[in-house]
Amino acid sequence: MLHSFSPQADSINLLSVSKDGGFIAATDLAGETHVYNLNKRKTVGKLPGYKHRVTAMNFDPKMASLMIAYSDRTLKEFSASTLSYTPWSRTVYKSGLHPAWLSRRDLIGQLTFNPQNSDQFLVQDQQSFTIIDKAKPLPRPHQKLYKESLGSSPSPKKRKTDKEEQHSFSICQKFKPLLFAGCLEDPGWILIVERPKQSILESLPPSLQQKKFGT
Repeated sequence: MLHSFSPQADSINLLSVSKDGGFIAATDLAGETHVYNLNKRKTVGKLPGYKHRVTAMNFDPKMASLMIAYSDRTLKEFSASTLSYTPWSRTVYKSGLHPAWLSRRDLIGQLTFNPQNSDQFLVQDQQSFTIIDKAKPLPRPHQKLYKESLGSSPSPKKRKTDKEEQHSFSICQKFKPLLFAGCLEDPGWILIVERPKQSILESLPPSLQQKKFGT
């Protein structure tokens, strides 16, 4: 053993390590998230507390920042070295996320960055995955968040949409239920694992299978 850190308040349930191995983030069952500098073998500190629990987190592979998703679908980004909010996170705090995004009940269970473009990251729940581009403006409350599914061919009418109506959220609801969705190291590739609902029903014991009326 080279080094050990002081234990956190409760059992650790989520862990993330930066790609270069320089930082590690750990969230415990008490809701506290601590960041450690492995190169200097010291504790950077504890992130600001939040009333909802952490469901996913990951380090930007190129920048020393940590993106965190919470159970209310809030997204926050922190500097790994100072634990301060990044400019993007301050913009989110000031403008707020779209009401349609926050009203979804599905928990975000996966968060990965695009290795070729650290402005883009992917978040996944059971019903969809979303690519968020930090270089683009956040969707405004009056805009339709789910106006077009990622991967679909836009109609000629939609191609004429003004640039000012474009926003940073690209959502795909084609695959469900989703077990995993994440960016791969190969440029432009995303790995998706889904298990069709029928396959889940067929694996249940007969006593748990429910027939719908008329079938």
